[in-house]
Amino acid sequence: MKFKFIISAVLAGLCSIANAQEPGDMDVGLGFSSLGPALQGRYVFSENIAIRGIVSTGLSRSMNQTEDGIDYNFKGNIGGVAILGDYHIMGGNFLVSGGLLSSRVGIDLSANLANQDFGDQIGVTGKVSGKAEFKNKTSPLVSVGYKRNLTDSFIIRGDLGAIMTGGFVLSASTDIAQVTQADIDKELAKTRDDLSKLTVYPFISITASYTF
Repeated sequence: MKFKFIISAVLAGLCSIANAQEPGDMDVGLGFSSLGPALQGRYVFSENIAIRGIVSTGLSRSMNQTEDGIDYNFKGNIGGVAILGDYHIMGGNFLVSGGLLSSRVGIDLSANLANQDFGDQIGVTGKVSGKAEFKNKTSPLVSVGYKRNLTDSFIIRGDLGAIMTGGFVLSASTDIAQVTQADIDKELAKTRDDLSKLTVYPFISITASYTF
């Protein structure tokens, strides 16, 4: 019984409404996430419910992949604008969130060929370029989080969740005369398949906010 009492006391402390914001409160914060630097704004409807907007400028990503002896380089940004509803468990510091992300993804692909086989062509020299983006331009976003008031006005908030991207879609083209779109599709088939399977992108965020 004593052990149960201690556990209950700890949970009550963690979920205490001592740090709860009042209905009508607003906070604005800056932070960093897996979508890059972010500005967050939040409006509190009740001790349990709030709505949050996030604008992320984009996280730079770079990746190299070799397929059939050809080196492909992917480089660009993953960012976007999200609207989330926050539910504070028992009106306390733990929260679950859900909403939508309008993605802003600009990942460029490039490959320089130097007398290499490509598709059904032999001895190709030139450049192939393309772009990858989320299949779902508007993607569901879910997360769990925790907030802590450092003072009456300053808050630290952390989130861990997932963005349902639907996978990445890859398009590519070239100005090499002897290479057709069929050659490109054949050569990039495996890469397209691999990217299409990346249906979940992690959402990790930490933000410092000011309440007014």
